[in-house]
Amino acid sequence: ARVAHWLKLDEEMCRLLIACGTGAGLAAIYNVPIGGGFFAIETIIGFAALKAGMMRVMNIVLSTLGVSYLATVIARVVVPDRPTYTVDWGA
Repeated sequence: ARVAHWLKLDEEMCRLLIACGTGAGLAAIYNVPIGGGFFAIETIIGFAALKAGMMRVMNIVLSTLGVSYLATVIARVVVPDRPTYTVDWGA
């Protein structure tokens, strides 16, 4: 909040940045870039914000999906590509 105030960002831009961050976190840890982007669009931003012009909608969608994809690519260095939890079916 302090950085946003210092950069003189409006409330709408702050909401978009928070949405991108939450979607990117989800995308990175679960390796789901599209899911993270849609989470940001649906849950954090809400469809009420999407009622604006078509260019605005495209900016929001491309921002959230782009950040989610980037976070997923970066996280692949650390997050394993195998299941985190295994099920022992022989017990």
